[in-house]
Amino acid sequence: MDTTKTSEKLADEYKVAPTTVRRYAETAKKFEQLQKEKPELAKEISTKQ
Repeated sequence: MDTTKTSEKLADEYKVAPTTVRRYAETAKKFEQLQKEKPELAKEISTKQ
């Protein structure tokens, strides 16, 4: 999968920079890993306002 093309398409759709899309993707991957390793902490983080 070509992540550059995907990030460019999403960036265009949401009117942000492609680097923003890639940064959010990396953050999501890290959060998914946190959910696996420390689900209680991940839940606390995701429900904080």
